[in-house]
Amino acid sequence: MSFSYVEKLLLLMILTLVSPFVDAEGLKLSPESQLVKEGYYSLRWNKKISNDKWLLQVADTPEFNRLVKTYPLNLAGEIALSGYSDGVFFARIVDSGGASQSNPVTITVHHRELSMAFKLFALGAGLFIFLIVLIFFPQLARVYKAGEKQPE
Repeated sequence: MSFSYVEKLLLLMILTLVSPFVDAEGLKLSPESQLVKEGYYSLRWNKKISNDKWLLQVADTPEFNRLVKTYPLNLAGEIALSGYSDGVFFARIVDSGGASQSNPVTITVHHRELSMAFKLFALGAGLFIFLIVLIFFPQLARVYKAGEKQPE
């Protein structure tokens, strides 16, 4: 079967128009960090998603048989997630039929200890009180040299 010049040109034009939607590499999902200590994390994907019905699935098993949350994807190429307790979570992008469209990624959430938060709060409160004392009682901040007469 031989194609004419016009048919070849038409075929080339159609392939050129469709090529942005043909994905040879696949959609690659990547976390900002695989270990999360702050309670929030971001996931990015490498290609612009043209279908607004795709979803981000987050599960607590690598087989995705127990979904924790499902999010509709935005067209920005990134999503920020929060509100997860300590544990290991898995994420992937799926189409409206549930077929995986990206690589699965693993995110480990391990929040900082509460005692560390209290220690930092106490340090900040101590520094705050020290500065307030210096502002309202400036005479305490003066240093007198030996031999100088000190005020009474």
